[in-house]
Amino acid sequence: MTSPPIFERAAGAALDTFRLSIADFDVLNTLHRIGSPDGSKPTDLARAALITTGAMTARLDRLERAGLIRRRADPADRRGSLVRLTAKGGKVADRALRALIDVNESYLEPLSAGQRDALASTLRILLLRQERVLG
Repeated sequence: MTSPPIFERAAGAALDTFRLSIADFDVLNTLHRIGSPDGSKPTDLARAALITTGAMTARLDRLERAGLIRRRADPADRRGSLVRLTAKGGKVADRALRALIDVNESYLEPLSAGQRDALASTLRILLLRQERVLG
């Protein structure tokens, strides 16, 4: 088995401090970004993460056990639930995001502002082409 790329290892190490996987952080960060006081549907979270609802349920179970999210019945759909961050989850999401930003900054630190702009422009060209190719 091959090891993950260097950046992925650094991001994983930063998140280990918070006992989060990259996948778990993705859920917390999505909930934080959406910021709905009512909560979000697990199916919407799964769609945003491009995973199955079963995989999302496993992530939500872990996060709920850790006290980072809370699930409640969806008043509009008695078969469904809504997920929102707890106060602890919001704090962990903020701190974990800051840690990942610091990892990014450490990678970009050797580059000047002009080099960073050139890199961003070049990557944008590549990503836009891939979006067109892949649809």
